[in-house]
Amino acid sequence: MIKIKATEEFILWLNISKTKNRKFYQEVIKRVNRVKIGNFGDYKDLKDNLFELRFFNKGCAGLRVYYTIKANGEIILLLTAGNKSSQTKDINKARELIIKYKEA
Repeated sequence: MIKIKATEEFILWLNISKTKNRKFYQEVIKRVNRVKIGNFGDYKDLKDNLFELRFFNKGCAGLRVYYTIKANGEIILLLTAGNKSSQTKDINKARELIIKYKEA
C-alpha cells in the first residue's frame, strides 16, 4: 500500500468541499483510495516531480488533484483545483507547495 500525506491546503479544500460540493468530495476520496493501492487512473506528468490526477466523470469534469512523489515513494497531495481557466495559476501554486513541503 502506498503511503499518502496531504498538505494543509489540500485538507482545507477537502473539508470545505465536504459541505459545499459533496460530489467532488466523494470522487476525490474514492480516487485517493485507489491511488493507495497503486491505481492512479488518468494522470499527467507535469515535469519536475509534479503530477495531476485528472477527473472526467460527470459532475467533476475539469477537477484536478496535484501531487508529488517523495524519494521514499510517499505521495504528497498538494492541492485540488478546478477548471482550465485557473490551471496555470494552480500549477504554479502546486510548484510552490512542493518547495514548501520538500523538507516535510
